[in-house]
Amino acid sequence: MNKTYLKNILRDIKKTKGKVFSIGVMVGLATMVIVALNLTGPSMRKSLKQSLDTYHHPDIIVKSTYPMDYEDKILLENDSDIEDISYIKTIDLMDGEKIIRLKSYDKNFSKIHLEKGNLIKNDKEIILDKTLEKYYKIGDTINLSYINDDQKENSKIRNISFRIVGFFATSEKFMEDMRDISPLGKKEIEGFAFVNPENFASDKFNEINISYKNSTDMDKTSDEYISFIRDKKEKIEDDIYLRPKEVLEKIKTEANEKISDAEGDINEAEDKLTSTERDLLDAKKKLDDGFNKYETNKANFEKRIKNAENKLSKSRQKLEDGQIKLEEGKEKLATSKKEYESKIQETEKLLDDKLKELNAGKSQLEEKKLEIQNGLDKIDKTFSEQKEALVNQTGGDLSLSTAMPSEEEMKSKLDEQKAPLLSALKEIEAKETEINASFVEYNKGKADFEAKKQEGLTKIKAGQAEVDKNQREINQGWTKYYEGRDKLAFNKKDGKKKLEDAYKKLIKSKADYEKGLKEFDDKKLEAEEKIHDGKKKISDNKEALVKLRDPEYDVETIFDNQGIDTYYKNSLNMDSLSKVFPVFFYMVAMLVTLTTMQRYIQEQRLINGTLKSLGYANKMIAKRFYIYGLIPTVIGSIIGGILGRLIIVGVIFDAYSTGFEILHASYVNSITVIIASIILSSLLVSLTVFFTSKSTVNETPARLLMPLAPQGGTKILLERIRPIWKNLSFMQKITARNLFRYKSRMFMTIFGVAGCTALIFFGFAMIDSLKDTASIQQNELHNYKAVAILDEKASDTDRRNYQEKISSYEILEIKNNSANLEKDKINLDISVVVPKDSKKFKGFVNLRKDRKSPVDLEKAGAVLTENASKKLGIKVNDKIKIKLDDDLLEIKIGGIAENYVADYLYISKDYYENLSKRAIKVNANYIKGNPDQIIEKLENTDSVLAVINTGKAYASMDALLANLNLVIVVITLISSILASVVLYNITDINVSERKRELATIKVLGFYPKEVTSYIYREIFILTILGIVLGFGLGYIMFRYIIDLVAPRNIMLAYKLHPLSFIVSAAITLILSLIILIYVHRKLKKIDMAEAMSSGE
Repeated sequence: MNKTYLKNILRDIKKTKGKVFSIGVMVGLATMVIVALNLTGPSMRKSLKQSLDTYHHPDIIVKSTYPMDYEDKILLENDSDIEDISYIKTIDLMDGEKIIRLKSYDKNFSKIHLEKGNLIKNDKEIILDKTLEKYYKIGDTINLSYINDDQKENSKIRNISFRIVGFFATSEKFMEDMRDISPLGKKEIEGFAFVNPENFASDKFNEINISYKNSTDMDKTSDEYISFIRDKKEKIEDDIYLRPKEVLEKIKTEANEKISDAEGDINEAEDKLTSTERDLLDAKKKLDDGFNKYETNKANFEKRIKNAENKLSKSRQKLEDGQIKLEEGKEKLATSKKEYESKIQETEKLLDDKLKELNAGKSQLEEKKLEIQNGLDKIDKTFSEQKEALVNQTGGDLSLSTAMPSEEEMKSKLDEQKAPLLSALKEIEAKETEINASFVEYNKGKADFEAKKQEGLTKIKAGQAEVDKNQREINQGWTKYYEGRDKLAFNKKDGKKKLEDAYKKLIKSKADYEKGLKEFDDKKLEAEEKIHDGKKKISDNKEALVKLRDPEYDVETIFDNQGIDTYYKNSLNMDSLSKVFPVFFYMVAMLVTLTTMQRYIQEQRLINGTLKSLGYANKMIAKRFYIYGLIPTVIGSIIGGILGRLIIVGVIFDAYSTGFEILHASYVNSITVIIASIILSSLLVSLTVFFTSKSTVNETPARLLMPLAPQGGTKILLERIRPIWKNLSFMQKITARNLFRYKSRMFMTIFGVAGCTALIFFGFAMIDSLKDTASIQQNELHNYKAVAILDEKASDTDRRNYQEKISSYEILEIKNNSANLEKDKINLDISVVVPKDSKKFKGFVNLRKDRKSPVDLEKAGAVLTENASKKLGIKVNDKIKIKLDDDLLEIKIGGIAENYVADYLYISKDYYENLSKRAIKVNANYIKGNPDQIIEKLENTDSVLAVINTGKAYASMDALLANLNLVIVVITLISSILASVVLYNITDINVSERKRELATIKVLGFYPKEVTSYIYREIFILTILGIVLGFGLGYIMFRYIIDLVAPRNIMLAYKLHPLSFIVSAAITLILSLIILIYVHRKLKKIDMAEAMSSGE
């Protein structure tokens, strides 16, 4: 190969740079795709491996729903291949409404990468999951709280207040949207945190991390490692097979012992409480008796005092009354005495006066009588003297004297003389008689007086004596009164003192009693609360024992971590994509390259004939075509490979890694892939050149030097349909003839456009599918917003409480279990749902097939979802076996239903009860309503184990699918570029091949626009046909790839939007119109004379 030969080739390349550029671009795009897709999967796995190594992620993680102890430790350490093993303690705590899971930090298995701050150094420091960085900052103090009182009471954590010193990423939550449910808090855990192990007081642990010696040098994404770790998992599962029953039995035994001890303590506390209460009651009774006695004694005392006082008062009153009476008596006596004496005196005076008067009268009478007597005596004396004188004179014979009065006369005269005196004497004697009578009366009166005086005196003396006696009695009474008063005062004082002392004693006793009572009441309330709490706790513990579930040991390999497994499977999906997309890209590229090379070889016939005439061998002539094709191929492949490695791999890698805790991108060596891509591209182009140049190279120089005869015209099918053909215009007939005349060009255009349209349509169809999957599942198939997982062993009270809380929502009671379906060594985890009410079920789950045909669960009996059906190859009327509640059930599938997220087996209530021979036990509820409100209302409900917000699950799925969405967008953009290149190349070849024809119609007077429309009418028709075919090819590719790239347990929706057809067709047409503008300008530049003579 001489220099001139090479220059000639390079001159050809320069002259046909458009064709060369298009070959380079198409091959470059295909190479870029194959390099990007082939590098992304391995790079993802390499990055995953390095991230896991950096995280110190263990080979095996053993978790249990109950804390593990030394027995588990002994079992798990029984493997000589163990390099490191650590025991992690965990606890779920609250900060406000957020649940944070605290773990003990172990540097050997930290499973974290510190992104900010420092690691913990003491018991008061904490590092947080970086997802919590939106709530806290380094230096903040986080004050955690217990989820409930039971947790607080049984907590083994020493500190709940920490200072934040750093934030970390963790491989445990490898997928950022992945959230565990806290069994205690019954809602999603917001994030993780690590604290010093010394904060945990318990010897038990919740998690065991294990790494093995033999796995140290293994690639953690290799089949060797996967097989190795699967064997280790099976061994551990075999070792701990009996542990759940042993742990449950041990827990029940210990719990029963504790319950028994607690019951003993409660009985003792109750007895002590009763005894203390009895003592207090006795004390109260004694106190009451004391108070009653005190009150009685006080009343008696007061009564006695009062009686005594009354008695004293009465006595005093009596004494006073007696004294008054005495004084009155005295006064009366004195008055009587005075009156008496006065009367005596008066009487005595009267008597004296009377006596005096009588004596005076008597004396007077006596004097008068004496006087009278004297007068009488005088008279008598006188008479006697006279008589004597007379006698003396008469000798004694009185009758003889006449001169002298006679004796009679004398007597008469005497009598006369005496008569007044005698009368007076008589009067005096009468008066004397009167006086004597008066004296007698006086004496009688005096005697009476004396008697009365004596009587009065006696009475007075008696009265005085009585008065004196009364006085003495009164004095004695007063003495007694004063003695009584003093005694009363003393007794009152003494009694009051005694009462006061007794009262003080009682008050002290009362105070002591009340103090004791208050202490008792306080302690009783506390004790009763403790006893009540203890009883409730015992009751709850007994109930919990009844409800106690078997411990579940979960042995997780790296690939049991949903995030890690999803990322790993995404990398495998990329491997699957790398086997499909590049093939399609290369098919389109090679098709167009074939046409381009074919056109180039035809254009080089004259030169090839000349070279042959000059003696060049066939191989040398063929080399020209190989060099012409391989130069843009190698350059395009190198550029495409480099761009694929530097740009596309990074874009796809970042897209797939978004939402995952990949620490940094680590790409595999790209040189091998790029070189292999260059070799592959060169080989394919070489094969294309070989097949296109073979006939030309073998032709004779004479044939090569002659222009190819124009292709003969023949009748086309449309011409035979006379009614249609007659109605076509001249230009339409030419267009129809040209379309069928150049069949190879027609098929090349159709398939070229179809390939590009297929790629673009596939991209938009995939985007629609990714957008629709969660939407259809959430809005069309599943009409519930939350799932409440219920405790089957909940008490009737707890169930009623749950029913009250949920009464305002529409619910569907279901039995929900997990099961494993296996067929042909393919395992699938499915959810088995048995609705209690199949009719009501229709309002919660829309069972349908092919988006339109409803599936009746009651008639079907059992309905399997489509994804599971496809993966396991299960059809309607097939029978499957699943294990539910320790029963192995053989179920006949009566229907297949559309479903996109997770895999379900729906069984009607009647069919299930007929198969299992037992009534359905409801353990979950589908709930319609606001999920956040439902979760808030049910999170503290004892009968609810967990509440799942289905919206969050779908949001997480959307986020996962969004990563794939970006990959599809990138491929769609590349497809659009490829489409533009293909359309340009096809159009350019079409124009180049028909220059003479186009020059001819220009000579005939066609205007530029008419010339353009002449050729573009054909291209437009072929483009439309290509678009239609492209839709079919795109749909086939879409249906094939959609199952290939779907994440675990997800079936992507097959729904196609009209907009996808419109947009993909529009892009192709727009690209076609853009190229039309370029072609129009090119057609205007055709030199008619040169074009007409070019064949010669």
